[in-house]
Amino acid sequence: MKASTEKTELALRQASTEVTDFVSSIQAEVEEIESQYSSIVPDASSKEGYDHCKQVRRDVLPVKTALENARKTLKAPILEAGKLVDSSLKPLIDRLEAVYAPFVKACQDVDNAKKRAEEERKAKIQAEFDHMNGILMKAIGESSSVIEALIDDLTNMSIDPDTFQDRTEEAAKLHFEVTSKLSDLLVDAINREERETMLREQEQAHHDAHKTASPDVWQEYAEQRKGSIDDLMPKKPIRTLGAHEVHVISAFVAAISQPDSKQFNDELNKRTAAYFKQHGVQEAA
Repeated sequence: MKASTEKTELALRQASTEVTDFVSSIQAEVEEIESQYSSIVPDASSKEGYDHCKQVRRDVLPVKTALENARKTLKAPILEAGKLVDSSLKPLIDRLEAVYAPFVKACQDVDNAKKRAEEERKAKIQAEFDHMNGILMKAIGESSSVIEALIDDLTNMSIDPDTFQDRTEEAAKLHFEVTSKLSDLLVDAINREERETMLREQEQAHHDAHKTASPDVWQEYAEQRKGSIDDLMPKKPIRTLGAHEVHVISAFVAAISQPDSKQFNDELNKRTAAYFKQHGVQEAA
């Protein structure tokens, strides 16, 4: 289907000729007006100048109006031809669009469904990545038992190519990294808990030693240090000792119960000397 524009083009050429002829006829008049008034600087400050400005407007305005009317007149047939083309062909275009629009929509529905499926696929994969990263975040600062449970959760997670698809290699790398970091956190947690347990046991041992200590124990310790108990003991009754003093005296008892531990006794001697110095007690020679 091809539209013939032969008559239309002929009509446009004729219209072009009419426009050209009209422009040629009016151009001389426009040039004359330009040569007459363009070089004059308008000055309406005086009555004579004001009247002259009014006269120029009266001379030029009719020509300008005639040109505006000619422009509308010359293009009117062309505009009407365009309107005729639109009013004749647009309804036929609309009828054809009504025919193929459902087919276009059918394709769009399929494309949109594919797009949604792809977005859901990517979101599902990302959720698995977020889960692995979330396990690591949950483990920070937790106890060893909690971290072990999280490691079990991660271990039971399968890096299935059907799940991770094009990100399987990336998922395997993240799984390894998170597992390694969880192992480090587990070691730290176990060490921390062991230190806490040891400190509690030491505190309990010192507390128990203080409760069970007898005057004979103090006397025996004083004799081992070759000084009298009055010289070595703090200068106030045992019942009024502070927490720090109780801790040091409990250490005395622990040392007596482990006479073969040189390292322990050396540490005890150091702490005892510091205690005596702090409280102004003269240690026996």
